[in-house]
Amino acid sequence: MINCEYDECNNNDFNIDDDTDCSTSDNDSSEAESEEVCLHEYTNVSTKYYCTDLLNYLRAADISKSHSTHLITLIKSILPTPNHLPATMDDLLLFMNIDNLFSRRSICLICKGNLEYKQRKCLNCKCCDEKSIADIYDINLKDVFTKLVKRLTPIIEEYKQKIYNNIDEQETKDIPFGYLYGELLKEYSSENILSLILHLDGVGLTRSSK
Repeated sequence: MINCEYDECNNNDFNIDDDTDCSTSDNDSSEAESEEVCLHEYTNVSTKYYCTDLLNYLRAADISKSHSTHLITLIKSILPTPNHLPATMDDLLLFMNIDNLFSRRSICLICKGNLEYKQRKCLNCKCCDEKSIADIYDINLKDVFTKLVKRLTPIIEEYKQKIYNNIDEQETKDIPFGYLYGELLKEYSSENILSLILHLDGVGLTRSSK
């Protein structure tokens, strides 16, 4: 199940603007600077190197963000002070310049209660049927679409020219080469139209015997 209204500030403005930074890393100078900073004064291990290994371990362990934060806090508590280890999982992702675009949570479809990470039984309604448990992936649509559009802009613009000139080289008979789409482009000729098709590779959103 996908929730398209994810936004930490409850702001559902999905307009894509040119000022949004879609890069996942800072400039080379700041990256080089972060690699030179040691984890603490009693080691030669760089903070960037250590955080990379730690993040890879946490991902391979497949544990929740809250448990990851607890582990990071535990490690940080036994390091010499001061040290440069990020304090939480969010801080670690921020330090590694990784955008947190997706988050996962599970709910009980019967009582609508939230479940703990990997919990497959609702303790409120005592239901053991896993079909009553739904996994919801919250997505920051604005950031995801912004990054996709900016990364694919050259391909999009090239394909647009073929659409405007009705050049279907591979004879795909794709939707944009159809009559209705052509009329749509003429009607909104001053607009920068982007068409988006979402599919789930044939996986149904719900199961029904009807």
